[in-house]
Amino acid sequence: MSFRQTSPSAWVVLTAILLSAAPPVAAQWQVTSRPFDATGVAASPPGTVGYGLQAGPLTGFSIKGYGLPGARGRFESIALTASLNLDDYLYAQVVLLDELPLRDSPVRVHLGPGLAAESGEDGLKFGVAGTAGLHFFKARLEIYLELSPRLFLTPSPEARPSAGIGFRFYP
Repeated sequence: MSFRQTSPSAWVVLTAILLSAAPPVAAQWQVTSRPFDATGVAASPPGTVGYGLQAGPLTGFSIKGYGLPGARGRFESIALTASLNLDDYLYAQVVLLDELPLRDSPVRVHLGPGLAAESGEDGLKFGVAGTAGLHFFKARLEIYLELSPRLFLTPSPEARPSAGIGFRFYP
């Protein structure tokens, strides 16, 4: 089954995942301070949303939000990555991220667990994902490099590695 032949119910499920897992409406996030100092370098932008593109096996768009309402524990942000190829597949991944600074460096490590969904030739698949990578901010631009292994659990177990490089702009 090709991407164009995917059943309407698969589209509804994927759309629901994208809408419910995407960062909450920006108005719900509280901007506590401007995220960038006079040099244009920041550790993390609290209360902001970044929009960008990612290149790699899953080329597509990326959204990342900080200052999650009711965030508890170690997770500082949530990232949504989605990839679309009209002939083959639609893929979406949502990951909660913990961010750790590297000593004396503007570069930070990010890692965390998440969920993945894909609709393609093999039908609709759901599974778990993880992300580990590096990122830094310059002015209002975040540059990142990450590894994102996925384990699809339905309809049958299938592990897939992935990696990406991308950017996000924080307006």
